[in-house]
Amino acid sequence: DLSKATLTHQSLSAALAEPAQIAITEGVAEIRKARWKTGSGSVGITGRSDDTVDVKVQNFPLNLINAFSPGLGLKGQLSGDTSVELATGEPVVKWDISVAGASVPAAANNGVTPLGVKSTGSFADGKVEYKAAITNSQSINVAITGTANTQGPDVDAKVKGQIPLNIVDRVPALAARGIGLTGTLVADLSVKGGAPMPAIAGTLSIAGGTFRDAKDGISISALTLNANINKTTLKIQTLSGKVNEAGSLNVAGSLELDPARYFPADLTIKMTDGRFVDEQLLSTTFSADLTVKGPVATTPALAGRVDIKRMDIQIPDLLPGGYSDIKINHVNAPAAVVKQDREISGDDGSAQTGPPFNARLNLTVSAPARIFVRGRGLDAEMGGEIRISGTTNVPIIVGGFSMRRGRLGIFGKNLVFERGEVTFSGDLDPELDFVTTTNAADTTISIRVAGMASNPNFSFSSSPELPQDEVLALLLFNRSLDQLSTAQIASLAAQVAALTGSGPGILGSVRQSLGVDVLDLTTDEAGNAAVEAGKYINDNIYLGVKQAGESSSVTVDIDITKNLKGRGEVDARGDSKLGFEFNYDY
Repeated sequence: DLSKATLTHQSLSAALAEPAQIAITEGVAEIRKARWKTGSGSVGITGRSDDTVDVKVQNFPLNLINAFSPGLGLKGQLSGDTSVELATGEPVVKWDISVAGASVPAAANNGVTPLGVKSTGSFADGKVEYKAAITNSQSINVAITGTANTQGPDVDAKVKGQIPLNIVDRVPALAARGIGLTGTLVADLSVKGGAPMPAIAGTLSIAGGTFRDAKDGISISALTLNANINKTTLKIQTLSGKVNEAGSLNVAGSLELDPARYFPADLTIKMTDGRFVDEQLLSTTFSADLTVKGPVATTPALAGRVDIKRMDIQIPDLLPGGYSDIKINHVNAPAAVVKQDREISGDDGSAQTGPPFNARLNLTVSAPARIFVRGRGLDAEMGGEIRISGTTNVPIIVGGFSMRRGRLGIFGKNLVFERGEVTFSGDLDPELDFVTTTNAADTTISIRVAGMASNPNFSFSSSPELPQDEVLALLLFNRSLDQLSTAQIASLAAQVAALTGSGPGILGSVRQSLGVDVLDLTTDEAGNAAVEAGKYINDNIYLGVKQAGESSSVTVDIDITKNLKGRGEVDARGDSKLGFEFNYDY
């Protein structure tokens, strides 16, 4: 008779829930009653050593197992019945168990909700036969049946089920860049053999899925996958989708499921009307015919041709501020600080076990036309071809785009560029070189826009040679700097601020404080300072007010269609005007 007993191991403890009784008769032990309390659960044991021992588990907390395997982080509660038949000499084990709320950190940190597991099976003569069903609140539903030989690595299992693809929405690294998937992956597989490379055979399929990448502006609908697995080779018969509602994606080829060789691939990728967006500088619509060969996890070779349908290179209106990341090295940091640092950096603390990803590139990018460069008054169309070699870590981009047409809207003037070049020399920040000339007050003025698209430099020169501020005064007001009024100087400062990307300037600050959409200082036909302010009442109607000396007027612009605009104007004397404007881009 045991009235009290306690077992402890590190943080694990178990105690008798009630007095237990063990009887021994002629060498045969009989456990008549023994129930142990383990955390919030219990383990009850009854039976005879010459017959059968039954173990009944209720709500056994799996986190107690972590005491034997630190860092495992297992969670959940185990319940069920297990019997061990001892009468035949070789034990025969049978079980019928279930686990509620099963979870490990690797799954939980990547958005997988706790799993429910139900399993039945038996073990006899060194062979295990089992059935298992895995489900969770995210509609994961997987059934596994099979056998395993404990005297060798042989496994023979069938795996059938479905996994919703939207579980990736909770993966922090993917969620941070707006990557999401919908649809369901359906698997029907068999697994035979043993570690490290069992033979896998069967099919994988997806129908009606979607993919989105908010950061790069990629959207794929009607995503379909049909693939076969034979031993260690994944053969993609169909991987297709509708790209950004107008284009298409088709992938075919094979992938070796061999982690030791970093998953060698031989794939062809065809895309029409694909889209790529760099949030800072450019967006493009393109078609591509590519091949991917080699280890996709490390150094695949990416080759082929990309035809640009349209590319928009946007010169930013404002330069980035002075903020930069501060590198912090933690010394003897508490565990909580280390955990927070890893969460912020996206590092889960695991060491890299293989070489880093660095794809080899051999690409031709062709764009005969429709490469638009816009911003800070610049509006140009380019065409040309570039070649990209090197690697994704160190790309080598050779070639560029030449101007087909272009103009510079500056200081209320539209100047036609005489020449223009856009070149790439190593990254996605192209180098600009545009030149235009104009005349003002018997002076020839040259304007050059040069430098990186992220921060181009506007320079002004003249013949005869004058200081840049004098050149700007002539260009804007057709008069020298010492002849400008206060309002004209303020307008000049605002224009310079807009060109240099240093902020909205004086007028921008006033406009923001007044709450209007447009505020501009100009000159009328007589050279007098004029001020114009306006606001959009809705998407199609703009109301403006203009004051020049003692003359004032009110204008209303109405967008009748995409290309047709109507304007009405009434001045202080009651005179009115009505006109229409038609614009068409071609």
